Amino acid sequence: MAITTAAPDVIASDDDFAPPVAQKTEEESARIRAAVKANFLFAYLNEAQLRRVLDAMVRRDVAAGEVVIRQGDPGDYFYICESGDYSVTVSPGDNQPAVEVISYAAQGGSNPCFGELALMHNKPRSATVTCVSAGSLWAIDRRSFRAILMKSSSHQLTRTLRSVEVLRSLSLNQLQRLEELLTEASYSDGEYVIRQGERTDTFYVILEGSVAVTRSDDPSDAGAAEKELSTFSSGYFGERALIEKAPRAANVIARGPLRCLCVGRDGFEEVLGPLQSII
Repeated sequence: MAITTAAPDVIASDDDFAPPVAQKTEEESARIRAAVKANFLFAYLNEAQLRRVLDAMVRRDVAAGEVVIRQGDPGDYFYICESGDYSVTVSPGDNQPAVEVISYAAQGGSNPCFGELALMHNKPRSATVTCVSAGSLWAIDRRSFRAILMKSSSHQLTRTLRSVEVLRSLSLNQLQRLEELLTEASYSDGEYVIRQGERTDTFYVILEGSVAVTRSDDPSDAGAAEKELSTFSSGYFGERALIEKAPRAANVIARGPLRCLCVGRDGFEEVLGPLQSII
């Protein structure tokens, strides 16, 4: 399976843009890889895409007292802590003092991350991150991230999403925000997109290709026969995963090369909130 993210606002001048390649030791690359492994934004990257993202991350040295992210500024970079301590504060406004809400420390094999939403959209930062003790960060900017991963156009995505029944109540602004979350997944003939009984949380929209829906009387038995229920080459599947946590009711298998847009429940709720409160 190969993954790309959708591009809601790719511009022509970016066609020839080449993300930077920063040299790293094997140990540094391993730490960066481990740091992003559990982050929802990187969950669907294949090995080649992850390698390019890691290559594009550049080292930034920071001094004690330096502001890395300032509340209210446009989002631009995602950071991984290589060393140092960092304080996250939020200002409630009206000249009230900022309140620390969390702190990050790169120690004991831990390399915390922050600022990932900047890779999806340029909304103002919701908090300030200040370096407490001198250290270094690995950073990737939004333009580089998108240049590596994005392919689809905004108009195509909007038309596709408007055809999805469970998303028809979303406003244009909500659809555009959803577009920024989508990843594009490619599957080979016979590859399972969804397996019956699994507790996965991803919703899919077919861009190209066909799928077969099959079901087994005993999904715990890998050798059990599967009955084909239907095939289709347009539309969507897995939408209940955005609403409820339940085992998948059937298998979905690629019939020939397949391209889908997909988004997980965590990513959806991170930006739009629970789907139940929207539809």
